Amino acid sequence: MEDSFLDSFGRLSLRQQPQQQPSRPPPPRGTPPRRHSFRKHLYLLRGLPGSGKTTLARQLQHDFPMAVIFSTDDFFAREDGAYEFNPDFLEEAHEWNQKREETFMESQEKKYTE
Repeated sequence: MEDSFLDSFGRLSLRQQPQQQPSRPPPPRGTPPRRHSFRKHLYLLRGLPGSGKTTLARQLQHDFPMAVIFSTDDFFAREDGAYEFNPDFLEEAHEWNQKREETFMESQEKKYTE
Protein backbone atom coordinates (compact mmCIF):
# COMPACT_ATOMS: atom_id res chain seq x y z
CA MET A 1 0.00 0.00 0.00
CA GLU A 2 1.06 3.53 -0.49
CA ASP A 3 2.74 5.25 2.45
CA SER A 4 0.26 8.15 2.41
CA PHE A 5 -2.66 5.75 2.75
CA LEU A 6 -1.01 4.02 5.68
CA ASP A 7 -0.24 7.42 7.24
CA SER A 8 -3.99 8.09 7.33
CA PHE A 9 -4.44 5.01 9.50
CA GLY A 10 -1.73 6.18 11.89
CA ARG A 11 -3.44 9.50 12.55
CA LEU A 12 -6.52 7.71 13.86
CA SER A 13 -4.88 6.43 17.02
CA LEU A 14 -6.69 7.30 20.24
CA ARG A 15 -3.36 7.88 21.97
CA GLN A 16 -1.40 11.07 21.52
CA GLN A 17 1.68 10.28 19.48
CA PRO A 18 4.28 12.71 18.23
CA GLN A 19 4.20 13.14 14.46
CA GLN A 20 7.29 11.63 12.92
CA GLN A 21 8.42 12.40 9.43
CA PRO A 22 9.75 9.37 7.58
CA SER A 23 13.50 9.63 7.16
CA ARG A 24 14.09 9.40 3.45
CA PRO A 25 17.23 10.55 1.75
CA PRO A 26 16.75 13.53 -0.55
CA PRO A 27 16.39 12.66 -4.24
CA PRO A 28 19.59 12.89 -6.26
CA ARG A 29 20.19 16.14 -8.09
CA GLY A 30 18.68 16.25 -11.53
CA THR A 31 15.96 13.72 -10.70
CA PRO A 32 12.69 14.78 -12.32
CA PRO A 33 9.81 15.44 -9.93
CA ARG A 34 7.51 12.52 -9.31
CA ARG A 35 4.39 12.72 -11.43
CA HIS A 36 0.99 11.83 -10.14
CA SER A 37 -0.13 8.42 -11.17
CA PHE A 38 -3.34 7.73 -13.03
CA ARG A 39 -3.82 4.55 -11.03
CA LYS A 40 -7.15 4.22 -9.32
CA HIS A 41 -7.71 2.44 -6.05
CA LEU A 42 -10.82 1.03 -4.46
CA TYR A 43 -10.70 0.56 -0.70
CA LEU A 44 -13.46 -1.39 0.99
CA LEU A 45 -13.91 -0.76 4.69
CA ARG A 46 -15.65 -3.42 6.77
CA GLY A 47 -16.18 -3.65 10.46
CA LEU A 48 -18.60 -3.79 13.34
CA PRO A 49 -20.96 -0.87 14.02
CA GLY A 50 -19.10 1.92 15.78
CA SER A 51 -15.65 0.53 14.90
CA GLY A 52 -14.53 3.68 13.05
CA LYS A 53 -15.24 2.94 9.38
CA THR A 54 -16.83 6.33 8.74
CA THR A 55 -14.11 8.13 10.70
CA LEU A 56 -11.42 6.42 8.64
CA ALA A 57 -13.27 7.12 5.38
CA ARG A 58 -13.53 10.81 6.24
CA GLN A 59 -9.84 10.95 7.18
CA LEU A 60 -8.92 9.36 3.85
CA GLN A 61 -11.16 11.80 2.00
CA HIS A 62 -9.47 14.67 3.85
CA ASP A 63 -6.04 13.33 2.86
CA PHE A 64 -7.13 12.51 -0.71
CA PRO A 65 -9.65 15.22 -1.73
CA MET A 66 -10.53 13.45 -5.00
CA ALA A 67 -11.74 10.41 -3.02
CA VAL A 68 -15.40 9.49 -3.15
CA ILE A 69 -17.21 7.76 -0.29
CA PHE A 70 -20.09 5.37 -0.90
CA SER A 71 -21.67 4.46 2.41
CA THR A 72 -24.60 2.13 2.93
CA ASP A 73 -25.57 4.49 5.77
CA ASP A 74 -26.63 6.99 3.08
CA PHE A 75 -29.58 4.72 2.33
CA PHE A 76 -30.94 5.37 5.82
CA ALA A 77 -30.52 9.15 5.71
CA ARG A 78 -33.84 10.97 5.50
CA GLU A 79 -34.36 14.07 3.38
CA ASP A 80 -34.03 16.25 6.48
CA GLY A 81 -30.60 14.70 7.15
CA ALA A 82 -31.67 12.55 10.10
CA TYR A 83 -30.37 8.98 10.25
CA GLU A 84 -33.05 6.31 10.62
CA PHE A 85 -31.61 2.78 10.53
CA ASN A 86 -33.95 -0.14 9.89
CA PRO A 87 -32.30 -3.59 9.89
CA ASP A 88 -35.15 -4.98 7.78
CA PHE A 89 -33.81 -2.99 4.82
CA LEU A 90 -30.11 -3.73 5.27
CA GLU A 91 -29.83 -6.17 2.36
CA GLU A 92 -31.64 -3.72 0.07
CA ALA A 93 -29.38 -0.92 1.32
CA HIS A 94 -26.23 -2.89 0.48
CA GLU A 95 -27.54 -3.68 -3.02
CA TRP A 96 -28.43 0.00 -3.53
CA ASN A 97 -24.97 1.12 -2.46
CA GLN A 98 -23.20 -1.46 -4.65
CA LYS A 99 -25.23 -0.26 -7.65
CA ARG A 100 -24.15 3.36 -6.92
CA GLU A 101 -20.51 2.26 -6.81
CA GLU A 102 -20.78 0.28 -10.05
CA THR A 103 -22.51 3.16 -11.85
CA PHE A 104 -19.83 5.59 -10.71
CA MET A 105 -16.94 3.33 -11.70
CA GLU A 106 -18.49 2.67 -15.13
CA SER A 107 -18.91 6.41 -15.70
CA GLN A 108 -15.25 6.98 -14.79
CA GLU A 109 -14.14 4.19 -17.12
CA LYS A 110 -16.03 5.75 -20.04
CA LYS A 111 -14.60 9.15 -19.16
CA TYR A 112 -11.04 7.90 -19.58
CA THR A 113 -11.55 5.56 -22.54
CA GLU A 114 -13.35 7.93 -24.91
